[in-house]
Amino acid sequence: MAGKGEEVKPTVIGKLVVDNLEDRAWLLLLMRKFREAVEMAHHLLKNGIGTSETKRRLTKYLSNAWYASSAMKRAKLYLNQPYLKLNKPQLFSVGSKDEKGNRNIKLLDTSEVLIKIPHADGKHTWLKGRVVFGRKYLPIVKELTTDKYSYGASIVLKDKGKLFLHLHIPPELYIKYVKKNLKLNLLVILLASTSIQTESAWLL
Repeated sequence: MAGKGEEVKPTVIGKLVVDNLEDRAWLLLLMRKFREAVEMAHHLLKNGIGTSETKRRLTKYLSNAWYASSAMKRAKLYLNQPYLKLNKPQLFSVGSKDEKGNRNIKLLDTSEVLIKIPHADGKHTWLKGRVVFGRKYLPIVKELTTDKYSYGASIVLKDKGKLFLHLHIPPELYIKYVKKNLKLNLLVILLASTSIQTESAWLL
């Protein structure tokens, strides 16, 4: 469940395709390390280690301070649990309006995304993936490429090795495009109150 003060946002989901096999291997490696970083953060925070020290250790492990902060934020969703074991590789990057919406997972347009892959030497590379969203969500995704909004972004691995991109968007942007559909307009209220729980279910 969302923690106290946790912001909840509607989530738009698209199928992510990384055609280059080497790029896909790098992405899966990062997703496994991020999963381990979330578990590490949970363990450290549950045992009284401060947020600054926890972030320092995660940054060293992930070679990226932004991913480290994102791992801490995700770990805090599970602090009501005595321990944490995530079964599925995952990646999450907190939104940043100053970084064209997101620092590490950037939409190029409605069908392409760039994903930052950090390396132990302090350098990084970017890999490109294709994303397929439902047609009714394309106007929302298009808005996110204008740099007017920040959006959180998660990548999850599902059955049979399929990858999905989750975009966590401001409720007002979602409502802007679904207001003509009463059922969807009511649904957004439910999504805004349950998106964290839904996201957690995908990742466990």
